[in-house]
Amino acid sequence: MSQINAPHTIRQHSDQTSARDRIAATSTRLGNDGGRHLSLLNVNQAAATLAVSKRTVQQLTADRLLAVVKFGRNVRYDLADLQRFAESRKVREIGWKKA
Repeated sequence: MSQINAPHTIRQHSDQTSARDRIAATSTRLGNDGGRHLSLLNVNQAAATLAVSKRTVQQLTADRLLAVVKFGRNVRYDLADLQRFAESRKVREIGWKKA
C-alpha cells in the first residue's frame, strides 16, 4: 500500500500572524469621509474580536445588545460598536464592598 501525498489538502500557514491581524486584513472597508473607514466584520470575526463564541454574538444580537449593519440577509458588525460594547461591560471596581 503506497502513501498518497496530497499537498493541496494540507493547510499550512507560512506566516505567524495573529487572529486580530488576520481579521483586520479581511475586514470590509467602506466609505470615503476624510480618512475615516467603517470596518465591518462578519459574525465569526466579531466573535474572535470579543473573544466569545459565535453563538454568544448571535444571542447578543437577538437581544439587541449589539448593533448590526444589514445588507439583505448579510449581517455585519462595526468594529467601533464592538469596542464600545466591550468598554461598557468593563468592571471598574474589583473586590469586596466596603461596609
